[in-house]
Amino acid sequence: QVFNGLSSGKTTNLENFAFAEENARYVKLISNGNTTNKWISLTEVSIPKIFKGFDDTQTHWAKEDINLFAAIDLVSGVSETEFAPNDNITREQTVTILYRYATCKGYNVKAVADLSEFSDSDRISTFALDAFKWAIESGIINGTSENTYAPGVNITRADFTTLIVRAFKFEADIATFKDVDSGKYYAAPIGIAKTLGIVGGVNATDFAPTKQITRQDMMVIIY
Repeated sequence: QVFNGLSSGKTTNLENFAFAEENARYVKLISNGNTTNKWISLTEVSIPKIFKGFDDTQTHWAKEDINLFAAIDLVSGVSETEFAPNDNITREQTVTILYRYATCKGYNVKAVADLSEFSDSDRISTFALDAFKWAIESGIINGTSENTYAPGVNITRADFTTLIVRAFKFEADIATFKDVDSGKYYAAPIGIAKTLGIVGGVNATDFAPTKQITRQDMMVIIY
């Protein structure tokens, strides 16, 4: 979230600072302190670039989520000025974002798989290689067949939710949606994610598991 203040150095008191928007920074909270007194001390912060936002998300409903993750280099725009929030997102882009997020959160991402057994491994973009090696070896993602990864194929809501639950080992009671077949591999992950409030349906009863997920939806779910 946005930290609306400037540091004045070490302090034993909680301080608030008002400042102009152009001086804003996104910070990463590493640890909590002095919880007895009901306030959080920033024991370490990472202050990345000032990020002004994308031209096509200035009034977008997911603007804050998109800007936050762009500021910490979790995601990139389709250009320097455009994010394309309504575009779909591919399998390799999805795995890369999860890999970066896991790294940011301190998860072990050292697992490395041999990708050569799949015939289309040469189609994996350079930026996604480490992410795919981690995700395959960790059992987070599988091929779309016995010998293909299909890195450039757009990912569905069901598959994205499955990857999220596998990557971060979420557990909970399994809720249901009317249009999610209980016999499908993604039924349990979707049910867990629904219970934990990670994902919602497209309406009160349906999840639309085979619908492709958009870049804006992914940012909101990860946030």
